[in-house]
Amino acid sequence: MAGSVEIFILILGATLCSSLTRQNLGGQWGATGGDAGIIISNATVPGGIFSDLMNSGEIGDIFYGTGDSDYSWVGLSDWTYSTTFTVDEELLAHANVHLVFEGLDTFATILINGQEVGTSQNMFVRYVFDVKQQLQFSSPVNVAAALANETINDYVIPPECPDEQYNGICHANRIRKMQASFSWDWGPAFASVGIWKDVYLEAFNDAVIKYVVASPSKNTDGSWKLSVTTYLTARGPVAGIVSVILETENGTPVLVDVDVQEDVSVDGEIAVTKYLDVSADLVNTWWPNGYGTQDLYNLKVTFTGENEQDEKTVRVGFRTVELIQEQLEQGLSFYFKVNGYPIFAMGANEIPLSVLPERGQNRETIRQVLQTVKDVNMNMLRVWGGGVYESDYFYDLADEFGILIWHDFMFACAMYPADSVYLSNVVDEVRHQLKRLGSHTSIAVWAGNNENESALSQNWYGTGNNFDLYKNDYIKLYVDTIQPEVLKIVPGTIFITSSPTNGAESDQEGHVAQNPSDPLYGDGTIHMKHFLALLPHFLNF
Repeated sequence: MAGSVEIFILILGATLCSSLTRQNLGGQWGATGGDAGIIISNATVPGGIFSDLMNSGEIGDIFYGTGDSDYSWVGLSDWTYSTTFTVDEELLAHANVHLVFEGLDTFATILINGQEVGTSQNMFVRYVFDVKQQLQFSSPVNVAAALANETINDYVIPPECPDEQYNGICHANRIRKMQASFSWDWGPAFASVGIWKDVYLEAFNDAVIKYVVASPSKNTDGSWKLSVTTYLTARGPVAGIVSVILETENGTPVLVDVDVQEDVSVDGEIAVTKYLDVSADLVNTWWPNGYGTQDLYNLKVTFTGENEQDEKTVRVGFRTVELIQEQLEQGLSFYFKVNGYPIFAMGANEIPLSVLPERGQNRETIRQVLQTVKDVNMNMLRVWGGGVYESDYFYDLADEFGILIWHDFMFACAMYPADSVYLSNVVDEVRHQLKRLGSHTSIAVWAGNNENESALSQNWYGTGNNFDLYKNDYIKLYVDTIQPEVLKIVPGTIFITSSPTNGAESDQEGHVAQNPSDPLYGDGTIHMKHFLALLPHFLNF
């Protein structure tokens, strides 16, 4: 037996159901838009407008020839995704029903039976509303331009446009979207829109587990201390028990229960932190690829309330990571120790697996890439700041394969706004991503951005005439806003303000070093873009 969305609104508050219920809303949707009034009856969710237009035959292969120019109108158009669905009776019996979007790209208005219930403005945030039928996406190109025009009388936030030869789109740094969507030196501009991650209805009575962040640290006697923070979502005061159970090597579980009697915060969230003492003989140590095994242990967290029970399981690896910056005869060292052992980092820079975000979610592609990384004996990847925070599956495999992750936040090669509205948007993004990814053993270091310290220090975009203003904005964003969230949500993690950076030396110089690529400090980035010119040629012999 099922009811329509209209019935759902009328009968909320019926007899309560006793367990969390989810209803997946992915699958076939309709999509309309463009100046020609295009109608697509078989759009795919999760997905994106470029993929839907190609699959329906409305446009050709965007990756062929001059596709970026031929189909630039797609990113300039507004699009509407819509579906009609019925709601299961079991779901209707709960006190709270949420519509959850794990990823909206990027500016959307959400309508339920014609009534607006919310908006989105960040590709990297999880949005939760109180139910849905239709989404209207605004052109990210036009929104970015409008935001730039609104502040035109204040000061320019460069670069306003990419290099001319990129054939790109302007003002990417004004919006929280994959920066490479507007072009990069390695790829074309395809300003995508769409529901690029899962969408579902989630119904509960008391509270639901939103995130679990588990962070191990080692005691002096060799045992482990595991910090476990459970984030609950609720509408009002929460009463219940949070149970934490860690599976171990010999089958003996480590467990703890926590009584919860709390009011929710203004964002409807409660954080419950508990520490588990884990003897060294109960778990094996996790090592990077080539240095040992990658043992992972299930950590199950259960919330039991008056009316229901919810649970979430994450995997935990027991390891320590240190960034060693010691005084040398000249400069400072800059290397990682894992479990107290110096690691020679061997790896690569990971840009998005596709310029279309939805294609980057393909599990077969992700496994092929990470399996290759493992097979060639790499032990570290840097998730580049002009792309996306990757899928859960990406980090699951990195955990399994022993691939350490140097993770940029998604800011790249630009100055960025530092007004209160923009910073609030960034805080939502950073908190969500840290809580989503905080338990992954593979993530070794978080960096504030890609090359923005270098761009500012070396005057890439003519900021030298007003250096102090842009430096203050830089510090507001990466040091004052992002860094405290990282250190609070993922205890003991490593944070550096930029990639590349001089590390402690950059901090000593007020967070913006005179030469952020100084080989005597930090990661000592040396670009070898013209290495072929340095090699001997056949005729030289």
